[in-house]
Parts: sequence; C-alpha cells; structure tokens
Amino acid sequence: MRFMSAVVAALTGLLAAPAGAEERMFDAPTHAGYRVDICRVWGSECGQAAADEFCRLQGFERAEMSMVDHDIGAVTPTRTLADGKICDQSFCDGFGAISCVRSGTDVQSSMTATTQPARPG
Repeated sequence: MRFMSAVVAALTGLLAAPAGAEERMFDAPTHAGYRVDICRVWGSECGQAAADEFCRLQGFERAEMSMVDHDIGAVTPTRTLADGKICDQSFCDGFGAISCVRSGTDVQSSMTATTQPARPG
C-alpha cells in the first residue's frame, strides 16, 4: 500500500511540474517601489489576473499560486500593475507571495537564444 501511495505521489508531481519547467517564488512582491496590489486595475481584475500580470512582468508565463496579505495598505501601500494607482488605506490588500512558472520550452528557447554565438556578417 505504501508503495502505491509513493507511486501516485511521484506521478502527481510529474504531471504538476512538466520536465524542464521553471518556478520561482516571490515573497512580498513589489513593483515600482510598492507592494503589488491584489487587483490588476483599481477595484477590478483581482486575484489571478493580477498575479499573472506580475509574473509576466518578471518574464514568466503565469502565476501558479499566490497568497494575500490582508489590510496592509496603511502600513505598506500597494500599487496596481495596470494603472499604477497607489492604495494607502487600511483596507488595501497586497500579495504576500506569488509563485511564477514558465514551461520547459520557454526556458529552453530563452537559453538557446542567449547562449548561441553570434554569426559573423
């Protein structure tokens, strides 16, 4: 029974993270000097849309996971990514962490592009 559980866990891990995929965790992510607000645009496109936008700005494909720090704006103002608005009120929420991923093909193509020598003209 333990063997079967270990096999299922290993297969689940393989399916969740494709070979060559790159993942990076950003703790208390910031943009332009402020904590990243949980909304991409002031009061809308909150949660996944904002986390995905942050990851794209970092050169990743999308956000795999995110955590929210609630009511931080009065102490640590947040900034929306799309329209750059600052939220400095106690009710403002920011991301506590965002985990960004990109597929192995993107990693390979970006590595190839940067490691191939220039051809003489």
